[in-house]
Amino acid sequence: MKRFIILIIIGLFFFGCIEKEELFVEKGDKVLVDYITYLENGSIIDTSLQEVAIQNSIYNKNREYSPIEVSILDNNGYIKGLTYGLIDLANGSNETLIIYPEMAYGKYKDEEVFKVETYYTFNLIEELDKSVLNQDFELNEIIQENAWNVTVINITNNTYTFRHEPKINTTFIHMGIPNSIYDLNETHAFVKVNLEEGSTHYFEHPISHTLSVGRVISVNDTLITIDFNQKLAGKIIYMDVWVRNITKRQ
Repeated sequence: MKRFIILIIIGLFFFGCIEKEELFVEKGDKVLVDYITYLENGSIIDTSLQEVAIQNSIYNKNREYSPIEVSILDNNGYIKGLTYGLIDLANGSNETLIIYPEMAYGKYKDEEVFKVETYYTFNLIEELDKSVLNQDFELNEIIQENAWNVTVINITNNTYTFRHEPKINTTFIHMGIPNSIYDLNETHAFVKVNLEEGSTHYFEHPISHTLSVGRVISVNDTLITIDFNQKLAGKIIYMDVWVRNITKRQ
């Protein structure tokens, strides 16, 4: 009788009446995922699939194309829309996630767009209060700065007066922005900001004063517009995802 029952169970297993338990993604799991990320107009902006990258002219030979591992936890380095969009998906499933800005790269903020002058001047003669300096200087002392020398030309009880001594075509960085001096006179330097439309740089953020990525969105003879919003801010993101494997939380 016991042997008969065992044979029935084995038969049911092989004929599919007893199936392996299906796994679903839960918070705390680790999920191996392939993906294709694209915008509302269908343009593909990222993928873990090499053949898709090649077909859409976004292939990067310096990166590895393979599934990514997503921990279903807060602050895991991935956008929330992907992290929480995977929850309840079955192992082996393929779904399309529609991710709104709040769960992707945030809303677009007009206050993160700044303008700088394309051309400007600065005074070669600079007077500074001694209280803001952390060292003493002597009259006619030459100070070697990164881009040019500075000479001490006057000293009072409370101030130092310096003369900046750049040369034409001198290049320098100010607030993370490349500049070049195109003309000089006795009192002023004439400067051009060297930025091209469409370029991306690390700039000193005008408010936080931290190094931040900014995109140059327009350049003309008077103003340069720099956008510190994330490139995909304000956009709806679409992601086709394939759940390749689920490692359950311990």
